[in-house]
Amino acid sequence: MSLSLAWFIAQRYTRAKRRNRLVSFITFISFMAIALGVAVLVTVLSVMNGFERELRHGILSITSHITLTAFPPPHLQTNMKFIEQSLRETPGVESVAPYINGPAMIGQGKGMFLELHGVYPRRQVDIIRINDRMVAGDFLDLKKGTVVIGKELAQQLGLGVGDNVSLMISRGSVLNPNQVPRIRRFTVVGIFAVGVYEYDERVVFIHYNDAQDLLYGGAGVEILQVKTKDPFYARALAAQIRPRYEADFLVSDWTHRYYNLFRAVKQQKGIMFIILSLIVAVAAFSIVTSLIMVVKDKSSEIAILRTIGARPGLIMQIFIIQGFIIGVVGTLIGLVAGILLSDNIGYIVSGLEMLLQMKLLPGEVYYISHLSGEKHWNDIGNVALTAFLICLLATVYPSWKAANTKPAESLKFE
Repeated sequence: MSLSLAWFIAQRYTRAKRRNRLVSFITFISFMAIALGVAVLVTVLSVMNGFERELRHGILSITSHITLTAFPPPHLQTNMKFIEQSLRETPGVESVAPYINGPAMIGQGKGMFLELHGVYPRRQVDIIRINDRMVAGDFLDLKKGTVVIGKELAQQLGLGVGDNVSLMISRGSVLNPNQVPRIRRFTVVGIFAVGVYEYDERVVFIHYNDAQDLLYGGAGVEILQVKTKDPFYARALAAQIRPRYEADFLVSDWTHRYYNLFRAVKQQKGIMFIILSLIVAVAAFSIVTSLIMVVKDKSSEIAILRTIGARPGLIMQIFIIQGFIIGVVGTLIGLVAGILLSDNIGYIVSGLEMLLQMKLLPGEVYYISHLSGEKHWNDIGNVALTAFLICLLATVYPSWKAANTKPAESLKFE
């Protein structure tokens, strides 16, 4: 009975016009402050989720799920086909393909350092979705004497399909440091854009046979790429096959290679949640101010309630419920606003970039060059719960102050 009465009086106090307009204004500010803090928190967490998703999808589209790196290279030519066949027969493995990896420099007057990948094009598209990321040409056109480069590199050097480019490979080693570098001219037959700036700028594909000619002799490393049926099973599968090949290969999976990157993203998300929760906490101070002023404004009504028999507990319930209503309404408004912002963050960022004539997410700084949001309902639930608890705590002192109002003093001047 007392709770229903407290709820009835609290919602009447919340809706009623104030004698003091300043109280109404501060109450409105309380709504909006909570809503703004919650909206920012939901939006930032969604952007962090979107960043992690784009990063994960981008990396999975350009890297094998498991790699077996030969050491010392190259010494496995005689039994490489046997090893490939053995890997293909392993449960959970979808496809296997070799490639040769090594450093190179590109001509065109800039001397940029690159990561050279020597591949069989038809086998490579079974490992990574590179052909789906072509913006010019066809990856399957890659053959001896040709090269496929990234969009960022093509833009920097002003290259297009059909242009020629010179690659320089150092063939020096510790035993023979004076060996003359080899320079070879290639024709560009394709340009890809995977959305990961570093990859689009640094990785260059040539045919496997060209890589053998250029990179063998100490400059290249032979690697077997493995694509699994489930990329999130890659770690367990890598642990399963490692004992079989650890004598000849260093076995790693994509989660191990990018562990620090994804760990940093998760840590940043947790830190952002804590920092932005403080915004909600600061906004909750406005609830304290609002309720204290409401208590002052309603002091005579509180005194009358106490005079007719209302206990301090009932008075306290009234103002806790009133503060909770402010917090709930503000939180709900903030959740709706945050979800709408998250769903349209890409358009908003694009509009700001056009308006400001600048790139807000430069690819040379971040791994991705575009922004998108991804809602996780557990994140939204955590935000709502955190906001509710903060708002509830903010009502304790004003409610206690109201419950300790002395009727005689409040009615003395009425």
